[in-house]
Amino acid sequence: MLCELRRNGEGCYLGRHYVGYIAYADDLILLSASLFHLQSMLDVGHNVGSSLDIAFNSSKSYLFKVGPGFAEYLSRLNIGCDDIHLTDRLT
Repeated sequence: MLCELRRNGEGCYLGRHYVGYIAYADDLILLSASLFHLQSMLDVGHNVGSSLDIAFNSSKSYLFKVGPGFAEYLSRLNIGCDDIHLTDRLT
């Protein structure tokens, strides 16, 4: 899945270096400056996971936003048919 995310090219970059995700063990943080691209990244994860018989648990997935548009309304993002919860803090 990580190779497919990198190949897709959506997410954040530092200069020419791709930093669209942070992965540790079985945890994954997706990084994107665009909701459209973030949803595309979630779709890649869902599609690759489905092809490998891996399901992502949307109840353990959260959307955390930072930056100048912090107070702006965000449309819902989803993994498959399940909505991702918006949170204002990481615990």
